[in-house]
Amino acid sequence: MCRYVYDCGSEQRRALGRCVRSYCEGLDGRPIDVLFVSHLDSDHVSGLDDLLARTQAKVVVLPYLEPFELLMIIARATAEESVTGTMVGLVGDCAGWFSARGVETIIFVQSGEEEGGGEEGGEAVFPEGPNAPDAARVLGLDLEVLRRVGRPLGTKKGSDTELLVLPQSIPLQLRTESGFVDWMFLPFVHPEKQRVASFKKVVRQLIGSAARQLSPKKDPPSLSTAGLLAILQDRKLRRELAKAYLLVQGDRNLTSMALYSGPTTKPSGVATETRMSWGERSYRHSGWGGWLGTGDANLADPNRRAAFLAHYLHLMPLIDTLTAPHHGSRHSFDEELLTALQPRALTFSAGKRSRHGHPHREVTTAARLNEVPILVTTEQPESELFESVSYER
Repeated sequence: MCRYVYDCGSEQRRALGRCVRSYCEGLDGRPIDVLFVSHLDSDHVSGLDDLLARTQAKVVVLPYLEPFELLMIIARATAEESVTGTMVGLVGDCAGWFSARGVETIIFVQSGEEEGGGEEGGEAVFPEGPNAPDAARVLGLDLEVLRRVGRPLGTKKGSDTELLVLPQSIPLQLRTESGFVDWMFLPFVHPEKQRVASFKKVVRQLIGSAARQLSPKKDPPSLSTAGLLAILQDRKLRRELAKAYLLVQGDRNLTSMALYSGPTTKPSGVATETRMSWGERSYRHSGWGGWLGTGDANLADPNRRAAFLAHYLHLMPLIDTLTAPHHGSRHSFDEELLTALQPRALTFSAGKRSRHGHPHREVTTAARLNEVPILVTTEQPESELFESVSYER
């Protein structure tokens, strides 16, 4: 069995704490095999400290962000008055933050795409070896393969935590004692290069020498935590940093990592059934059990959406469940996601009384017109979604 988590955060802190406690109790002392972090916004990471205080995550996977992309996260939170200690720690020294909490391996996923262009980096590379159907004996990610095709950065200074940069074209496969399970994770990252370049220029104009005190580093990406705190504790610098973000904010979404979790190919000679329970409702359908999370990716942008769909083209027939980008914001969604992917369910994660109006009516209407069931998970326990996939030969 492989235990993985995709993001851990919410604006509903009390409900989040309850969910983290419940999840960790269910682990019964076992660690999380892989923790995926789509991006570093507070509502996606605010529960990480609590989660990693209660259990260990062996491997963490997150997008590779340039130093000024990291600063842009803080600038946005400053403009929205939502900066937290966890966010500052992660942005300042992400590798150090996770290393201090017992993470053994940190994988930074690097995009192979240019803004508005096609994908670079080649086709997905799959390791050779026998497929092992016995998922109960999964050992975890095959890190040996990832080390061969990725770019090792050594270990985090002062610790044994391994650091690795991986192209997004490389699937993360699960290994058993006898081979590979026919199940994988495939991330997708689309950068914000043009906007980050503009932000970098504006920051240097507005806060000058204070920006140089951030001591940006690339491998692994980091900023000086002391430099960050110096800016955040100075009212004028804080105001100028927020101004820099507002001048280049665009669609408000920053780099975010999507994630496919599902079979590598259609298993031959196998019948599958997916069961979903949501409150008092239940759904049952034949399918392949693939799940596609989108984080806060702005998939309303046609270039980004085209790159996203091209990246997952060979997996589209396997996708049963799609999570709507950015909690169902109409500014991040396009109906083409439904017509191209043809999911059997569209899920949303949003507060019951979301101050942002998520999920937006335009998005839910598009789902209904395409006859896709809508499942919304909120801070209410009765809205929890359970999904199970069974394979029978």
